[in-house]
Amino acid sequence: IFYCREGVTRCLVAPADLAAMLAGAEARHLVYSNLVGAEDPLGLIDSALSWLAPDDRLSVLFHDFLPLCPSYTLIGSKGRFCGLPGPEDCQACYARLAVTSGKRPAAIDTWRAGWRKVMDRADELIAFSEDSRAQLARVWPDLAGRIELQPHRPEHLPRRIVPPPEGPLTVGVLGSIGHNKGAGILHDLARHAAPDLGIVVIGRIDPAFAHHRIRVHGAYHREEIADLAEHYRIRCWLIPSIWPETFCFAVHETLATGLPVFVYDIGAQAGAAAAAINGHLLPLGCEGAALDRHLRRHLGAGVTLPPAL
Repeated sequence: IFYCREGVTRCLVAPADLAAMLAGAEARHLVYSNLVGAEDPLGLIDSALSWLAPDDRLSVLFHDFLPLCPSYTLIGSKGRFCGLPGPEDCQACYARLAVTSGKRPAAIDTWRAGWRKVMDRADELIAFSEDSRAQLARVWPDLAGRIELQPHRPEHLPRRIVPPPEGPLTVGVLGSIGHNKGAGILHDLARHAAPDLGIVVIGRIDPAFAHHRIRVHGAYHREEIADLAEHYRIRCWLIPSIWPETFCFAVHETLATGLPVFVYDIGAQAGAAAAAINGHLLPLGCEGAALDRHLRRHLGAGVTLPPAL
């Protein structure tokens, strides 16, 4: 996407052609936002640096953690948040990664060194949550003072609603739910929860994690969230994401309804929930029947507590 005095141009071009197009510009401001899915993200960003003259600007936006690892959500080889371990454990995990974003070198140190050149050239480094800034600082502590915090400002938040006074425990889940977003958590909860618990996904779920107890609404508009919560008689929301999200619009939208919102104690989603009176933090590893019991304990006497296993 090119922004210039003549307007905005969107096009698909080869890197060499792009370099030629940019060569005639008097001044350039390159904004790195995302290269997830690129065939060679490290090679492409390295080429992009060569297009910049000394007086050109570079901004880096951290919408994910690709500069830290090709597994851009920091989900490690065991399918869980890696926790950014020390060099030896990090390399062992890196070597076993089955699904990553594009071409990568053999060593995680080489990957990060390539991205560190980008950070050193950047005029501004922008994160969207305090947790993201902390994750980045764990790898590059000397950059902590340069990372600016600029949280998004969600618009069109849902209205507050009144929870249903009685009935089964219907747990609402908002968004497009794949593995990183907690699809496995939902499937496990559906398998092991008490019979009166229902799950409604307002959005979609990876078909690999489908279960007959998980009802999928499908596509929705933001202005429909409160109406849909009332329609499905949702008692509480669950944000089952298992990666440290850089910013989570879904948690802000669900909190705005006034219903209890449960999130794992990780990432930007935890920061938002911890700051809200109706936000509740779940310990990592609280899943299945244990998660069912945890929800019921915090929702109070209106919901029957199943027996411990």
